[in-house]
Amino acid sequence: MFRHLRDRIIISFCLLMLGGGALSTTLVSHNMTYTLGEAVDRHGRSMAQVLSDQLGEPLAYRDRLSVRRLLTGACESNSDLVYAFVTDPDGHVSNHSFAVDRFPQDLLRIADSTTPQILKTERGTIRDLALPISAGVLGTLHVGTSMSWVDEATGNAVENVLVTTAIAMVLGVVGILFLAHLITRPVLALRDAANHLGEAEGDAIIVVPESGSDELADLARTFNRMAAQIRERINNCQSMSAYVERVLDQMESSIIVVSAAYRVEYVNRTAQDRHGSVPGASCRDIMSDERPCDECPVAEVLQTRAVIHRNHAAKSGRSYEWRW
Repeated sequence: MFRHLRDRIIISFCLLMLGGGALSTTLVSHNMTYTLGEAVDRHGRSMAQVLSDQLGEPLAYRDRLSVRRLLTGACESNSDLVYAFVTDPDGHVSNHSFAVDRFPQDLLRIADSTTPQILKTERGTIRDLALPISAGVLGTLHVGTSMSWVDEATGNAVENVLVTTAIAMVLGVVGILFLAHLITRPVLALRDAANHLGEAEGDAIIVVPESGSDELADLARTFNRMAAQIRERINNCQSMSAYVERVLDQMESSIIVVSAAYRVEYVNRTAQDRHGSVPGASCRDIMSDERPCDECPVAEVLQTRAVIHRNHAAKSGRSYEWRW
C-alpha cells in the first residue's frame, strides 16, 4: 500500500491538512463559544441587575400586577430575553413572564438554583442567570437569555473554516502534485538509469540529467561519476580478460575452466583443438567417461585454492595428466 514516494507525499499532506483543519475548527468553535458566552453572560447580568432594581419596590408592596408588567415588558423590549421569573425566598415561583398558568415545568427544577444554567429548549440554547433581589430578602430573579445567535455565529465560523480548509486542501494537493513531480522525476530517472546500468554492456553509456544545484542534482552527478567509474572498471576487466585469453591461447597445454557444477566455462585454443567445442559440457564429456571421476578434486580445489596434480585414465583408453 502506497508503494510510490509520490503517493506517500500526497497522503501525508492530506492527512496534515485534515488534522490542521480539525484542530482549527475545534479551536475556533471553543473560543467563539467561550467568548460569545461571556458576552451573553455580561449582557444578561446587566439586564437582570436593572430589572432587579425595578422589582424591589413592587415586590416589597406585593404588587403582583406591577411585577408581571415589569417582567413581560423586559422580555418584549429585549429580543435576547426569552423569559424572566421571580421566586420567593423559599424557592417557589411567585411571578413570571409566561402566559397565565403556562409556566414551563422544566424550569421548576432550576427555580431554587442560584448558579448559571445552560438549557436546551425548542427555542434553542438558553442561559439562565439568577440574581438575588434585595440580597435575597425579596426573592430571586431568574432571566433566560437566548444563545441561539451564539450557536449560529459559531456554526458560520466553523463552516467558513471548513470551506477555507477544503479550498486550501484542493490548492495544496495541486501544489503538492507539482512538487511531488519535481521530486520524483529525478528519482525515477536515477532508478531507470540504475536498472539500465545493471543490464547494459561494459561500453554502454548511462547518464542522468544533472540540471539544478539542489541535493537531487548532486545525487545525479554522484550517480554519473559512479556509472563512469563502473564503466571504466568493466572495460579494464574486459581488456584484462581478453589479454589473459590471448595468453592462454598461446599455451601448448590444454586450459579448461570448470565450475563447481562440473561444467566447462572456458577452454583455450589448444584444448578446443584437442577436444572440440566443449563450453557448457561436463568435464567427463571431455574424457568420454559415463560418470564423474573417483575422488574428483574440484570441490577441494575450490575450498583450499591449492594446486593438485593427478593422472587419470579414461575409459576411452586415453591417459590424462591433470593439474587443478
